[in-house]
Amino acid sequence: TAVLSSSKSKLLFCSDMMIESVHFNLEFITPRELGHKALAVCFSDLVAMNGRGLAATVSLALPIREDFSKESFVEEFYEGLGALAKQLEIDCVGGDLSFSPNSIFIDVACVGESSNPKLRSGASPGDWVAVSGTPGASAAGLYDLQRSQQTTLSLRQQHLTPLPRIDLLPVLTHATALIDISDGLASELHHIAKASKVGFEIDAARIPLHPDAVKLAPERALDWALHGGEDYELLMTGAPETPCPLRFTVIGRVTEGPEVVITDLNGAKRLLEPRGYDHFGR
Repeated sequence: TAVLSSSKSKLLFCSDMMIESVHFNLEFITPRELGHKALAVCFSDLVAMNGRGLAATVSLALPIREDFSKESFVEEFYEGLGALAKQLEIDCVGGDLSFSPNSIFIDVACVGESSNPKLRSGASPGDWVAVSGTPGASAAGLYDLQRSQQTTLSLRQQHLTPLPRIDLLPVLTHATALIDISDGLASELHHIAKASKVGFEIDAARIPLHPDAVKLAPERALDWALHGGEDYELLMTGAPETPCPLRFTVIGRVTEGPEVVITDLNGAKRLLEPRGYDHFGR
């Protein structure tokens, strides 16, 4: 996300790609759901800087193949994207269409603004760190989709049609550092630690887990929360004298660092690996 100066506030710009067989599989997601998710993924980056959306552009590259109808895909894709855009109160103001040799390529860009943009670099030792929602729900939803068509609706929705947390914008004013957890909670903790030159002490027992994820696979739920990714929840730090907002759960505190340490469910302390989504992974 870029921050640009304007006369009244800061302009925010972000862009996200989604590539078939890398970020999605049409066996598990409909074009309408994909349109929704493509916009949600990008818009979440604005929210993660305490920003409000202004407009979006959408570009598609579509293949020619026997099992794929471009016309039907485009119509349903834009139905899903348009419905979410209306909910987010932004307009889709442009984009591009092109041919692709074999896969679907999607690029969404969003422009927003903020009078008080939040960065990753503001955390200080002694701050609390808190997360919204229930990390790991999206990874649990993907696991459920891949293993059975009888999916748990709540987890399916978390994975296929996530909602950017615009409802939390009013309580982000006093955040000292802010990020979304789309790459995984552990990975994003390391991003803030690096940018702020601090460390963290995290208590695994305080991480809020989705009850359906625990029911689905209790032995996997914490790992999904830490490393699963594709959760569009927010991770924030705040000064010790500032109360943690409702709808956030305090999971630890900021330290001098630089290590990110977690106390596991057995009470043992260990270094928390920055394992999560790898943008250049294979």
